[in-house]
Amino acid sequence: AGAGRAVAIAGDLNGDGLADLVTSSEPLSFVLPGRNTPFPAVIPASDIGANQGLGVRIASQPTGPIESLGGGGDVNGDGIDDLILGAPEEEFAGDEENGGAYVVFGTTALDEDVALATLDGDDGFVVRYPFPAFDSRIGEDVDIVGDINGDNIDDLVLGAPYDGLFLYSRGYGHAVFGSDEGFPPQVDLFTNAGDDTFYIVSNDYLTGQGVSALGDVNGDGIDDFAIGTSRGNGYVVFGKGGPFGEFFATFDGVEGFIIEPNGDFPDDISLDRAGDVNGDGLDDIILSARIDGFTGAAYVLYGRPTFDATVDLSNLSPGAGVALVSPPACCASLKATPVAGDFDINADGFADLLIAGARTIPGAGELVEAYVVYGGNALPAQVNLAALDGSDGFTLRTPPAQALTSVDVDGGGDLNGDGLDDLVLGTVLDFGGAQVARRSFVIFGRSPAK
Repeated sequence: AGAGRAVAIAGDLNGDGLADLVTSSEPLSFVLPGRNTPFPAVIPASDIGANQGLGVRIASQPTGPIESLGGGGDVNGDGIDDLILGAPEEEFAGDEENGGAYVVFGTTALDEDVALATLDGDDGFVVRYPFPAFDSRIGEDVDIVGDINGDNIDDLVLGAPYDGLFLYSRGYGHAVFGSDEGFPPQVDLFTNAGDDTFYIVSNDYLTGQGVSALGDVNGDGIDDFAIGTSRGNGYVVFGKGGPFGEFFATFDGVEGFIIEPNGDFPDDISLDRAGDVNGDGLDDIILSARIDGFTGAAYVLYGRPTFDATVDLSNLSPGAGVALVSPPACCASLKATPVAGDFDINADGFADLLIAGARTIPGAGELVEAYVVYGGNALPAQVNLAALDGSDGFTLRTPPAQALTSVDVDGGGDLNGDGLDDLVLGTVLDFGGAQVARRSFVIFGRSPAK
C-alpha cells in the first residue's frame, strides 16, 4: 500500500500556478496537485484519484511498474509542464525487460485518470525500441532536461543501461527532442537519429543508470544534462544551438566533460541539478557515488564558463566545489545515494542540497537519514553532514523499519502556495513478512524568520 518508490515535484501539470507532486507504486502512480489550502497530515494513496475527487491516478502496464519520474518542462510547446515516467521492467516485443518511457502531457483539464497503455499522441506517447533489445531496461532513469538544442522547446533524456550488455557491457543514454508539431503514439529510438533523437555512449559500465537535467552549468544560455553510470564516471553533455548527430561521445571539455569520483572503486554514479548553490549566477552539479562499494560520497561541482575534459573530484582546486562528507557507513545498504538540488527551502536566495542515506539502529532496524545543506556564497571546501546544526542545514529521519528497500528524493517547486520551495522523500520500507510500506514524506519550505 501507499506510494514512494519514485517521487518528483514535477512542475505545474495542470496550469494552476502551483507545483504538483507525483509518486509511484505498483501498479499505480499518483498525481497530487498543489493547493493554497492546507494539506492533511496524512493522505492515503487510496484517497487519490479522479473518482475520489483528489488528483489523478496513472495506471502502468501490467509488466511495467514505474521506477523513475521526471518533470518540470514542456516538451510539446503548449505552455503546460509535462511528466515522464520510466518503466524499465516492461515487456515488449517478447523481451521481459525491454522497458519503455511514457510522456503524459500536462493539461488544464487534469481531472481524469490516465492509462499509459492508451496514450495516443494527443495526450502523450511512449518511447521505446521497436525491436527486442536484450533486457535493455529503457527508462531506468528519465528526466525532462530543458532546451538542449536551442529551439525553445524542452527535451527529454532517458537511460537504457543494459543495452549492449552481452556485447559491450556499457548501455546508452538517449535524448528525444521536444516538438510543437505533435508526436506519434510511439517514438522509436534510433529511428530518425540525428533529427528527432540521438544517443550518448561512454566506455563505462551501465551508461544511463542515471540521467538528469543540470540547467546551464557553463553559462552559454543553453541547458545541459548529465548521464550517470554504475561503475566509472559521470558524464556532462553541453547543450548547443544546433544538431548533435546520431550519437554523442565527445567529452573534450568543449562539448562535454567527464567527472571522476574520488576513490579506487566508484560505484553507482548519480548526478543532479543543484541550482545556483554559491550565488555566482551559474547552475551547479551535485554528484554522489558509493566508494569501494560501501561508503557514500557526495560532491558539489560549481558551474563555470570552461571545464577541462576531465574533472577529478579528488583533486578539486580551491573554490571549484564542495565535498559533502557522510557519516561512516551511512549508505552501504542503498543501491545508490540519492541526491537532489535546485530548491531554496529556507528562502535565503541560494539553492540548497539534499543527500539521502540509510542508517542501521541496533535492535530497531534501518531508517532513512537525509541531509539538507543550505547553499551560500562562503561554503567551506568540506561539509560534515553529521555536524549540521540548523544554521547550515538539518537532518531528516524516517521511522525505523526491518529493512530499507529504496529511497528517492526531489526538491523544487511550491506545493502549498506559500511562495517557498518544498521537497519530497520517497521510501519503500520492509517491516517483515508481507508488510511493505511505500511512503512519501513532504517537507514544506520555511523562511529563516520561522
